[in-house]
Amino acid sequence: MPRARRIVQRRQEFVEDLDGVKAIADDVTTFGAVGGTWATHLWKTHATFEMLAVRAYTAWESFSHDVLILTLATDTKELATETGLSIKPRRVTADMAEALLTARGYLEFRDVSDLKGRARKWLGQARSPFERMQQADVDAANELRVLRNFIVHRSRQSEQTYEELLLRRKITSAPLVGEYLRDGNPPRLHQHVEQLRLTAGRLVP
Repeated sequence: MPRARRIVQRRQEFVEDLDGVKAIADDVTTFGAVGGTWATHLWKTHATFEMLAVRAYTAWESFSHDVLILTLATDTKELATETGLSIKPRRVTADMAEALLTARGYLEFRDVSDLKGRARKWLGQARSPFERMQQADVDAANELRVLRNFIVHRSRQSEQTYEELLLRRKITSAPLVGEYLRDGNPPRLHQHVEQLRLTAGRLVP
């Protein structure tokens, strides 16, 4: 499949993943409402919201990596300059582009700032799709990463980062992550999912 079509397909797949997260969250919200199946067992609702947040962030991580790789595949000049590698031809397959980025290990970024910084080096600022991200896009992706880390690891460091997030939100108590995600109108999870949908459209118009 041509790279231009593949990157559009990945955007569509990402949006479908987000739609799935939102649909399940809506069902779970109904279960937890007064008179619902889980009305007296809200821990089930909170636990499911946590799993959905992990799914949403995992989908974002996969999509953003693919955008980086597929963009790099069209022209490796900046990466060659940055690393000193002799890459010929400049236009390579997606598999080769991924291999160039993962030769030293798994492709992972600390946060969106790290992703954007490395994309500038590897793609050039003018070619990097991530330069089109707005602050709300950055905030949503970064917050989901914080939540995912705490949900998955439950380490002291991830807990501290979660508590710092709550302070920035001016939340003095420390709610369960699922409770935090379920709070709001619409719920915070829905807000993040919708923001990621907007982000997808900016990265791949």
